[in-house]
Amino acid sequence: MAALSAAASLLLGEAGVRMLVPRAGERPLLDAALGWSTAEYQRFDPAAEAAGSRRILFLGDSYLAGAGVSSLEQRFPSVLESLLGEGYAVRVLATGGWGTDQQLLAMIQKGTPWEPDTVVLAFCPVNDLSNILSNQHPNPDPAGAPMRKPYFALDDSVGLSLYTAGGELIAGAELIEAVTYPPVFQSAVLALLRYHVRSLIPSRSDRVPAPDPRYGRFRVDPDFSARRQELLEQRGRLGWSPQFEVTSVSAYIHEDFETNAYQWRLLEAILSALKSEVTDGGARLVVMLLPAAFGPAPDLITGSAFERRFETPRGPFTFRSAEPRERLAAITEGLGLWFFDPSADFVRHVIRDGWPPEQYFGDDEHFGDDAHRWLATRLHRYLAQLDALRPPDS
Repeated sequence: MAALSAAASLLLGEAGVRMLVPRAGERPLLDAALGWSTAEYQRFDPAAEAAGSRRILFLGDSYLAGAGVSSLEQRFPSVLESLLGEGYAVRVLATGGWGTDQQLLAMIQKGTPWEPDTVVLAFCPVNDLSNILSNQHPNPDPAGAPMRKPYFALDDSVGLSLYTAGGELIAGAELIEAVTYPPVFQSAVLALLRYHVRSLIPSRSDRVPAPDPRYGRFRVDPDFSARRQELLEQRGRLGWSPQFEVTSVSAYIHEDFETNAYQWRLLEAILSALKSEVTDGGARLVVMLLPAAFGPAPDLITGSAFERRFETPRGPFTFRSAEPRERLAAITEGLGLWFFDPSADFVRHVIRDGWPPEQYFGDDEHFGDDAHRWLATRLHRYLAQLDALRPPDS
């Protein structure tokens, strides 16, 4: 009787947590191929997934994995599916902390076998550029251990190469084909407990060694929040030099410093490989710029007109809110990709409404339900226009 009571209590607790915290079961899990992924990703079986006459696949990070929304059904891909109606199937492959590199591997592993007609890569300028220059998750797992991942490197003579987190050269197919996922059930109660326990554990500042030192620099910095605040206050002089680091500032730097320039060239090479993977499967690739905000002000939304030159201990640099949009537009044009950029429209919408943060962004500065619905309607309109056009490289 005691066992039955305990089981009933656990079931009730599980149901209650899933109702009150609907994303509690979507925390990253260790993944032998990608470093980490959600239970949603690991459950995704391309052969068993429902299919409409048209299939649209989204690749993304925390913005598509569920951060900021009240439930996974409020994500803009899910809202888009309801707008499209019968005959369409929309699916999401996303995990918090993923970069475009892991999204490419996810496409190879699970996206291509699903045989989508359209693939939409949702690019988050706040950290997607920094994530590709890394061999680990910026946060440790609940036990405090680093979560390591494979990474791509770019050599002008060799091209794009894939390495294990420890720096061993590997083939992409060898990495992902060796991994199979058992049925995944992630307890929402345990996930919530792990989340709160982890919040009590100080972030580890040690870096996972990488043979290429550039790939061990993006990590949790306990002082970054204070340093970021310096930039948000726009005083014109900083006590640190973000142009020589790998942080969420990287995508907004105008000048071509060595590390920053390499990040953009690496992204272009990864997008080129993703294009080949998508188009070889008969689909079209759309790169979507998420109008994410670097900070809590309209002029810090990606695509706005904000521009400021900062003095630093190692010299000046220019921060531009429009930098990611312009760089990504140039890359997609050069690769012959569709580029969906709702940032200017989003900025006008936010300013017109007087910037009520609770309407668009949650406590963690991810998009809230209203922003997701707004993005879904704009993307629905864009895809309708796209269907009347031929692919740029056809």
